[in-house]
Amino acid sequence: MSSVPFTVPHLYGGFADCHGLLRGEGGHLILEFQVQDNLFGWIRGSPKTVRVPLVELESIELKPRWLRSSDLVIVAKSLTAVAAVPGSRQGRIRLRIAKKDLPMAEQFVAGAYETSVG
Repeated sequence: MSSVPFTVPHLYGGFADCHGLLRGEGGHLILEFQVQDNLFGWIRGSPKTVRVPLVELESIELKPRWLRSSDLVIVAKSLTAVAAVPGSRQGRIRLRIAKKDLPMAEQFVAGAYETSVG
């Protein structure tokens, strides 16, 4: 399964964005990401990796947005499963997927359900 590029916009009151890659690896969802400031783009955090077991997930859904992008919404069974991902709230992660990456995201979601999410 190929990696899907994503962003989590408007972190820290709009002062930062998160850019990363999402992929499946065995029975896990792998999120690699880096947080970068929105002012000049000079300040970047170190890259981080979060591994979420698929059995800890309730759902993975691609939700179209108006115009250019879609959101990949990942809902976990517990807060702790996704707490290390920037922007996670109430066990939910909303990853922005650019229009050019939608075919990869659709393929990812279909593959995740084949591996038995839910």
